[in-house]
Amino acid sequence: VSRAASLNLSSWDFSSLLLNMSEETHGYDWFEFCQGINPAGYKMVCELPADIRRRLGAHTSIVRIRRDYVQKAVYKHGFKFEHLSMIETAILSGAAYENGRKQVVFFYRDITNMNNNLFVALKTIADGSEVWIKSLHWKDEKDKRRIVGKSTKIR
Repeated sequence: VSRAASLNLSSWDFSSLLLNMSEETHGYDWFEFCQGINPAGYKMVCELPADIRRRLGAHTSIVRIRRDYVQKAVYKHGFKFEHLSMIETAILSGAAYENGRKQVVFFYRDITNMNNNLFVALKTIADGSEVWIKSLHWKDEKDKRRIVGKSTKIR
């Protein structure tokens, strides 16, 4: 059974999700991706800045996320589709830290909820030809301090 199938998407009321979404929030694009309207099983999120790409040892600047990971973030962890558009902002302008061997993590403060930081971690595949979102969560200040305490600040 695939991860997406295990989420039992048929039980979700998508009409209620769409009521609070407009194309201006970029949520609709993520909604379409999550529903499989885009046939690819992944989405290109943004292009990495060159310094981050080098730290990851990546040969590409394109950051990708898998559809099943987006579905899990939305349907299991409570992300709204509008929140997903913040991933690009977190990567391009959020606080960036090198955390371990060729792992870069980003924190971006959600202005609608000052107690939460969007946490995005990136990984490359072994040969550096692809960059993927490894982790996507909300972190409170205590979790953020714990993570950045073991990390080197990039920006």
